[in-house]
Amino acid sequence: PRTTRPPRPRVALRSASSRPSMSGSHLSKDFFELIKSIGECKSKQEEDKILHHEVTALRQRFTEQLSPKKMKEAIVRMMYAEMLGHSAEFGHIHAVNMSQQTNLVAKRVGYLASTVCLHSGHELTTLLVNTMRRDLKSSNHVEVCATLIAIPKLVNLETLPALMPPVTSLLEHPREDVRKKAVMALHRFCQLQPSSMTELAEKLRRVLCDKDPAVMGASLYILHEGAEADPRAHKDLVPSYVSILKQITQHRLPSSFDYHRMPAPWIQIKLLKVLATLGTADQRASEGMYEVLHDVLHRADTGINIGYAIIYECVRTVTAIYPNIQLLETAAKHISRFVSSENHNLKYLGIKALAAIVQVNQKYALEHQLVVVDCLEDPDETLKRKTLDLLFRMTHASNVVFVVDKLLSHLRQTTDETFRASLTERITQLAERYAPDNSWFIRTMNAVFELGGELVRSDVAHNLMRLIAEGSGDDDDDDAELRRFAAATYYRMLDKPKLPDILVCVVCWVLGEYGYLIGDGVELEDVADQLADAVDRQFSHEATRCWVVVALTKLVAQMGRMPETVAEVASKYRNSSNVLLAKYCYELEALAAHADAMRAALPVDASCEDLEVDPGLSFLDGYVAQALAKGAQPYLAPGDRPDEVDVGTRLSVATGAAGGGHGLRFDQYETAKAPSKSMMLEPAPPANGGGGVVSAPEPTAGSGLNVSGVKSLWGAEGYGAAAPAAAPAPAAQLYGAPGGGGYAGYAGGSYSGAPALPAASPASLGPAAPRELTDKERTAAMLFGGIGGAPAAPSPAPSPAVQGGAAVEKKKKKREPAVAAAPPPAPPPVDLLGGLFDEIPPAPAASSALSPAPAPASLTDDLLSMFDGPAVAPAGAPAPLMPVAAALSGAFGGALGTAIGGALSRVAASAPVQGDGAAGSAALASDGRLSLSIAPACLPGHTELRVSLRALGSALQQLQLMLDCPPTLRLALSPPPGAHAAGLRCSIAELHAGGAAALTVSVTCLAAAGGAETHLLGQVSYSEALSGASHVLSFKLPLSADQMLRPHALTTPQFGQMWPMHPAERKTVVSCSLAGNTSGYVGLLQRQAGMAKVDIIGNECICCARLVGSEHTVLVHSKLGLMAGRALELTVRSRDLRTTDAVYRQLQELLQQAN
Repeated sequence: PRTTRPPRPRVALRSASSRPSMSGSHLSKDFFELIKSIGECKSKQEEDKILHHEVTALRQRFTEQLSPKKMKEAIVRMMYAEMLGHSAEFGHIHAVNMSQQTNLVAKRVGYLASTVCLHSGHELTTLLVNTMRRDLKSSNHVEVCATLIAIPKLVNLETLPALMPPVTSLLEHPREDVRKKAVMALHRFCQLQPSSMTELAEKLRRVLCDKDPAVMGASLYILHEGAEADPRAHKDLVPSYVSILKQITQHRLPSSFDYHRMPAPWIQIKLLKVLATLGTADQRASEGMYEVLHDVLHRADTGINIGYAIIYECVRTVTAIYPNIQLLETAAKHISRFVSSENHNLKYLGIKALAAIVQVNQKYALEHQLVVVDCLEDPDETLKRKTLDLLFRMTHASNVVFVVDKLLSHLRQTTDETFRASLTERITQLAERYAPDNSWFIRTMNAVFELGGELVRSDVAHNLMRLIAEGSGDDDDDDAELRRFAAATYYRMLDKPKLPDILVCVVCWVLGEYGYLIGDGVELEDVADQLADAVDRQFSHEATRCWVVVALTKLVAQMGRMPETVAEVASKYRNSSNVLLAKYCYELEALAAHADAMRAALPVDASCEDLEVDPGLSFLDGYVAQALAKGAQPYLAPGDRPDEVDVGTRLSVATGAAGGGHGLRFDQYETAKAPSKSMMLEPAPPANGGGGVVSAPEPTAGSGLNVSGVKSLWGAEGYGAAAPAAAPAPAAQLYGAPGGGGYAGYAGGSYSGAPALPAASPASLGPAAPRELTDKERTAAMLFGGIGGAPAAPSPAPSPAVQGGAAVEKKKKKREPAVAAAPPPAPPPVDLLGGLFDEIPPAPAASSALSPAPAPASLTDDLLSMFDGPAVAPAGAPAPLMPVAAALSGAFGGALGTAIGGALSRVAASAPVQGDGAAGSAALASDGRLSLSIAPACLPGHTELRVSLRALGSALQQLQLMLDCPPTLRLALSPPPGAHAAGLRCSIAELHAGGAAALTVSVTCLAAAGGAETHLLGQVSYSEALSGASHVLSFKLPLSADQMLRPHALTTPQFGQMWPMHPAERKTVVSCSLAGNTSGYVGLLQRQAGMAKVDIIGNECICCARLVGSEHTVLVHSKLGLMAGRALELTVRSRDLRTTDAVYRQLQELLQQAN
């Protein structure tokens, strides 16, 4: 009989075809046509038209009753519209509803759409919390994974407490993909609430030992952020990280983690970043890394791109941790391969790595001189910019002219505003720091003003005007020639049709002050005519026209009459809508009518004249006496006013704010400060020739201390005078000298790629004719001369106008009939960290290539050879201390004891509050029934805040005080007798009428940002004993930077090692009366800023403080004696920019008060 083939399993096929998938088979043809039409659009307008029609159709479709399949497609179409920038918020609720479906595919589509369309602050995210909590407990791991993917995008601070426990429990899930996604979700939780990192610390440490490498790799990211916030708490994990990295490099991970036969490259890179963070300024931790880092460098050198990425990250780690000579030499060899590669990507990595390693020692850049010069002219814009960054880091006094010329040429060519702003900032810093002479500084800054325009900071113009007005202070003839040069230069500049506003302000000020010095037949009337023509130009800021009018006013005072052109300007603008401009025009006309008074009010060359200030306003005494005789009421101080008059005081007490309330302010104004002697570039200039109040310049991101080209001047015998500098070698000896065979400073024979010159015979030892240098070699000589052992290139000839003198020094001039004898010249300033980048000699041969060099014998001597001397004893005796402060001062001893004693005596002198909080305390808040006051005290181990509560009227009961602790601080609360404390909550059963209770809050720092100015938020809830009414009183406990700093004793070598490890920097020039007195200045920082003196060398001093209760330090470097002893350069560094800003502001205020 005929056999028949059994039928195919149609059921099986049908189930396979109906199986839900995301391949697109379940979507309609209309959807694919939509995607196709969007892809074929030739313009954005055509795409917007299609999507607008689609959104309209979707709005109508969502109002209908759709089947699950069509609803799923509608939500997918809504996601496409949202991703292309068209709002479809009407469908968001449907995405939330779909995430609650039991169908797995529908749930995944709902979560995906919610993630794409919603944000963490959206009101609909609250509806997803219960759904996510339920799905996290599902037995289906796919549902759990879909939920964990959505949580990082949708969680916020309000929903985090509900989701934290179920996500944390998933760290023990049997499936590795669930554990990995749980770690990723916890990473987001810690970013939202850093304090939760402490609670999860132990669990995350266990995750680091997870048997699945993917879970372990995911934990590295959250642990790295924790290490950056608090390195000390993660130091014990260094052996674990080293062990994991060693196992990875030895191919002990499954082959599925290999990429181009490189084992787990991204985990390796993350581990290297973690090690760099933990090894910074820590010799013990770094010593455990040396061997594995050398192994990583060796094994990653396979010639593939991912291997190069690992090598680059390893080089970054080597330059960040405590330095090891062998590792630095190995890293330098890899950098050499990168830099000399023809691949631009590798060359870019090489330039970046070179910029990192030159921070340790600039000698590593010497052998790449010509390559760096080639990169400056490379057509690749990114490579060129990174090379300019390298040049900026390598600039010193010998090559500043060449580097600034290169930066100016790029500033002329580029149109990128961000890059232009960066170039302007860097040129300004280099010109102010390394200017060879004053006229070069003026020409350079004029070019920056013309090219940079509004990108130049106003304090740069301040420095330039200060330089012109006060000169170098060495020679009056040179200073006069400088002013003549500046006046002539700016007079010719007025012929240009377009000038930036900031340059016009400088031009007007210089011509108004020194227009009479131009010479060459140019009269004051000619200068006035030029300025009168310039006043009608189009300016970006209306205040610039005020500068022109003020310059004309000064010229009229010098001429003794008003030219017709100036009169026309005054007549034209006296009715201007700009009130300030009209005011200056009226002043010009009024003063011109009284020539003698005008000359007295606007004397010639009086910009640096000392102004006599009468703070008591005694010239008004007659007016006041006359008013009182006529029946006027005398002035009452705020404390002497009756309650019905002193409204402002009562409002401020009630609201807890100065001058509070919603009405008018009745509190007194701040005491006026005496004006400084420097000029300030305000929106409108002062009308007279005297200096106005100088404002502190904006903080700038500096490049560090001036550390190049300075020899070691501090040794075991103390400070030694510098040896006479050798004469610069002639050009013939820089390259190709007989027997040398190498380029500038290259001690290894012939430079790679250039033939060595034949050695001279003994018989011909006379002068040899030098070979002609190529343009590239001359460029390299100008750039690299003076680095390490390289001979310095001949410096450019100084300008004939002025020679010598710092670019921003200023001289305090007084108008006296007799010329006082000039003081003896001060010794040249010694740069405190000059030896930090001295050349490192080759390490002696050792049995193990990886053994760390002993710090006292090699690393410290090589890298920081200038920091070997004993600390200098303080010049002045410590100020009288209170008994406790005196005891602590003796216990600590030396400069540290002096600083701690000064801080404590400062606190003791403020008479802290007693039990009732009356004396020495500051009011926090009051509501008429309960008042709070605070008295801070700075103790060695913590900052103590004594909070006093007082019942103002009837008795109070059931008082509950609660505090909220910032993540950067640690709080400990001590209750008053009879009260109970639990954590940051204090319970007081009863407070009698008029009674008081005082509790103590101890504050210490947890993170590097703990020194930032902040407030501790809190509230007190209580009820009245008589009526039973409940009330809540909120308050803020202020914390300033000086309350969180404690003196920290360091040696000078330790300071030098820690300086590069504190990247957050603020730098400025401050006018201070103590700028010429190093001992008095350091004593001020010790007594009132919580600093410990580290060292004083010449006119530079360094101090250090730590954040109370932590090992995070703040470093302060000061260069005194600038501007003829009237200003100093202040540099503050820490590991966190918020702390740096707070200390920077505190020191500025302290120095201003010292004036």
